[in-house]
Amino acid sequence: MAKTLGISPNYEGLRIVSGNNSYFFPPSSFAEAVIGVASEHEIREMLDSVTIDSVLNKVPFELPYLEAFLSSQNGEDPWSELEEAVMRHHEGVKNLLRIESVRGESTSPLKVSRATVKRRGSAVHERDRHTNIRGYKFIGAELTPEFDISCDCGPFRFSTAKAQYRKNDPTSTHLACYHLASHLYYLSASEDGVFLPFDFRDDPELTLEAFVMRKVFNKDYAEVDRFLLSHDVLTKQAKDMVRKRKASVEVLKSQYNFGDMRRVIYELEDYIRGRGYSYKGFAIDFQNRPEETVGIVYEKADGSAIHILFDQKKWTMPFIVEKIPQNGGYYPEREERLLHHLNTRIDDFDVMRQRRDISKISLPPSIIFVGTGQGLTREQAQEYKKLTRQ
Repeated sequence: MAKTLGISPNYEGLRIVSGNNSYFFPPSSFAEAVIGVASEHEIREMLDSVTIDSVLNKVPFELPYLEAFLSSQNGEDPWSELEEAVMRHHEGVKNLLRIESVRGESTSPLKVSRATVKRRGSAVHERDRHTNIRGYKFIGAELTPEFDISCDCGPFRFSTAKAQYRKNDPTSTHLACYHLASHLYYLSASEDGVFLPFDFRDDPELTLEAFVMRKVFNKDYAEVDRFLLSHDVLTKQAKDMVRKRKASVEVLKSQYNFGDMRRVIYELEDYIRGRGYSYKGFAIDFQNRPEETVGIVYEKADGSAIHILFDQKKWTMPFIVEKIPQNGGYYPEREERLLHHLNTRIDDFDVMRQRRDISKISLPPSIIFVGTGQGLTREQAQEYKKLTRQ
C-alpha cells in the first residue's frame, strides 16, 4: 500500500482568503525567522538560556527533540553540532546562524515595502531573495484590501503554482515563506500595526524546539507546524480574524492520492455540494488522537461543516464528519476509538475554526458506492457491513 494514500500536508497554518488570492502563513516560517533576524550572539544566548532552563526543569512544556539533542552532546557545547546541522541543510554554509537575514529594506509612500533577505544557502548558487509586502498594516480585525506578499524563492513559487485542489479552489495561494516572515519581523521592529499571525521572538523554547526538529532531526515543515500549533501561538490579531471567520487554521497540502477510492470521494463531494455546502480547503481533524488526519472541508454560511476523511494508514475507506457549532449543549469526549462511536455526537475541537464543536463521524451513504459503479473490495465490504451494524 502506498505511503502517500490519502492527503499529505506540506504546511499547516493560518489561511486568509481575499478575493481570488489566498495567503498562507505557516508558524514554522516565523519560528525559523526568529533565528534569521537575530545576531549570532543573540542566538547563542537563547540556546544557553533554554539549555539551563531545560536542565533545571523550568521549561513550561515538553521539548522532546531539543532535550534529545542536548542529551546527545554529553554536556559539551551544542553550538558546533547546531552549526553542522545548519550546514547540512544549507549548501555547506552557516548564514542562518552567522548573518542577520534582512540585508536592506525600503518603503514607498504607498506602503509597499521591498527587502533583500539573505539566502540561508550559498549566494554563489542563487542570489539573495527579494520580497515585497503591500498594505502590511492591520486594521480592526482584517488586513487592508491592498495587502499582498511575494518572494522570488522556490517554495513561494511552487506553492503559488501547485496549491489548488483540483478545480474546486479558484484562489491563487501565496505562501509566507521564511524570507517573508523575516521581512515582517524587520518591519514590525520599527513600525506599529504590522500584521503578524505568529510572533516567536519572546518564545525561545518553541523557537529552538522547532529549529532542532527541522535542522537536526530533519522533520517536515508540516510536522513542525503541527507541534507549534498545538500550543497557544496565534497572535491576538490572528485570533480575532479566526473568531470573526476572516481567517482559518488550515493545511496546505503537497499531494493527494485517493487510490481505488478516487471516484467514491469525487461522488461524495458532489453529494455534499448538493446539500448546500461549499469547498473550503483542508484542515486537521481529531487533533492529538490516534485517528488524527487531514480532512477535505466543506462549509455552510452558518458555520456548520462536513469533512471528508480518507487515510488508508488508519482506515480502509472514506468517512465523513459533520461539525456543528456548540450552542451551550454538552456531549462527552470519547477516549475509545472513534469508529466505536459512529453516528454519535461527541465533544470535539475544530482546529480550522479554533473552537469547540459537536462532531459526528459516519460512513458515506451506500448510494455513493452504488453511484460510482465501482463497488468495494471484499475487505472494504466486510468493514462497511460490520460498521453499519454498530
